[in-house]
This record gives sequence, structure tokens and C-alpha cells, in this order.
Amino acid sequence: MFNIQKLKLLFLEIIFFLIIQFFGIFIALNFMISGEYVSFPQLSIFWFIIAFIVMTLFIIFSMKYIKTGIIFKIAFIILIFTGVNYSAQIFFSNKISFFFSVLFIVLWILIDRVFMHDIAILFAIAGVGAQLGLSLTVGSVLILFAVLSIYDVFAVYKTRHMVKMFKQLSNKGVFLALIVPFNFKNFLNKTKKIHIGRDVLVLGTGDLVFPLIFAVSCLKISLMTSMFVVFGAVFGLIVIFYLLLKQSQRQALPALPPIAFGSLVGFIVSLIIQTI
Repeated sequence: MFNIQKLKLLFLEIIFFLIIQFFGIFIALNFMISGEYVSFPQLSIFWFIIAFIVMTLFIIFSMKYIKTGIIFKIAFIILIFTGVNYSAQIFFSNKISFFFSVLFIVLWILIDRVFMHDIAILFAIAGVGAQLGLSLTVGSVLILFAVLSIYDVFAVYKTRHMVKMFKQLSNKGVFLALIVPFNFKNFLNKTKKIHIGRDVLVLGTGDLVFPLIFAVSCLKISLMTSMFVVFGAVFGLIVIFYLLLKQSQRQALPALPPIAFGSLVGFIVSLIIQTI
């Protein structure tokens, strides 16, 4: 089942995943050490879910009635800018971080390559995930994981609107996912020329950001708990990779449930170890 090429692909996917998770935790730790995180607004799980539903409905409505992809590219640029700005603030002042973020967006637009897209995803997920994790309690994130895991299964298998959303956004030049090429040379390809399933695999932004949000929220317990959450999520990632390889015909799978389950197992194991 696992030949060398597939093992390399899995290894690359895990490395990307860990870089994003560890960078996000690093950002959150810096916010905590500086004391800046206390100024972050504490989010209500109810309003977070409402905002998620509204955003999803907006995307579905826009894809149906707005033919141009410019509105989605603008939204994606805002996401990248926000994440890069949060990330840069641990190294620079607010003013320099702002100009750095603008420069990064310009480079991202000019360099339409897979590697540049993945760097943008790294900054965006790490920065946004760090702030959201510090703005939510562990209990809230656990509820969020449960609700969104059920939604993920429903949206992929029942209504299939998530699959349709991803395909339509990709056709409009917006990849809300980490792109993992089968070969390193594909990092230099233009994003609009890649073929998902043939040249690359993708890992959705939700599958990257939600385990990070959980891990960051666990920093309020201990760094050890956060690490166990991350490695538990990696186990879920391996499970979903294995399930993809078992398919006779490549189809989308809901990746969040196994990732959420692995994260939860890691969380529980860490608590048991710390109470011994």
C-alpha cells in the first residue's frame, strides 16, 4: 500500500502541518509572554458558530450569483494580510508589521507559484489561529470541534456543498487549502495549472486552523498539553491519508473528524500524564 513516493508525500504533508502548528503556538506564546493577549476579545462559541454559518451562506450565495472571482480573491487577501500582520508583530512594531504585510501581499500577487501560496497559507493560518486560540476557552473549542466535525461529514457526504464550494473557488483561482505537490518541482508551478489528485494533494484551511486553535487554547493549561494535541492531530492526519490511498476512485473525504478525534485523544492523554 505504502511505496516510497507515497511515504514521501505523507512525510511532506506532516512536515507542513507541524510547521504551521508550531509556528502558530510560537506566535501565541509570544503574545502570552508580552501580556498582549489579555487585550484580545474573548469570543462566544455561539457567535463564532453564527459567524461561520453566515460566512458559509455568503460564499454559497456569491458563487451562485457572482460570476467573477474578484470578491473571493479580495477576501483571501484580507485573510492572508491579517495572518501575516499578526505573525509579524512578534518580530516588529505594529507600523513595520503593517508595511511588511502589504509587501508580502504584493509578492504573493506577483509570484503566482505553489510555494508562494503555501507560504501565504502558513502565515495566514498561524497568525489567525494563534489569536482565535487565545480568544477561546478549551471548553468552547471542544464544542466547536464536535459541531464542525459533524458539519464536515454532512457537508461532504450529504449535501456535498463543501466539495462544490472548493471546486468552484479553485476554478476562480482561490485555493483555501495547503497545496502538497507529489514532486518538489511542482512547487514552482503556477497555482492555476495544477491538477488536484494528479499533481498535488490539498489540505483544507479548516483542517489546519482548528487543531491549531485547540492547541493554542491549551497553552492556558500547559505547553505539554498543546504538544500532545498537535501530535494527536498528526495521527488523525495519517488516518485520513491512509483512507485516501485505499480509495479505488479519488473522492473528497471529511478530514476534520479524524483530526479532531486525534487531537482529543492527545488532550486526554496529556491530562492523564500530568495528574500521575
